[in-house]
Amino acid sequence: MPELPQGNRYAFNPQPDEPGVTRVTLEDVSAWRKAENEAGRPDGLLDFFKAHGICPCCKGNRRAVVGFDGTRPITAICPQCGGTGLSTPEGHVV
Repeated sequence: MPELPQGNRYAFNPQPDEPGVTRVTLEDVSAWRKAENEAGRPDGLLDFFKAHGICPCCKGNRRAVVGFDGTRPITAICPQCGGTGLSTPEGHVV
């Protein structure tokens, strides 16, 4: 998992020019889950989100899919985190 610089946040699909965001890849998640499993700790995807302060609804991207126009997704500011992309270690959004 890439080191998170102070003041940054994690996101799965950040905008290319979005400052202060460290991209998370599926490989990062897989490596974290393997290490947590081997240590006997919870290793689910929601556990990953909680451990890294990522909103589970928008996956840290600040926008969530709220519907579809045919096959095209319609997005809006995430209703769960209010567009911060963050959650607390307890899983509550900030």
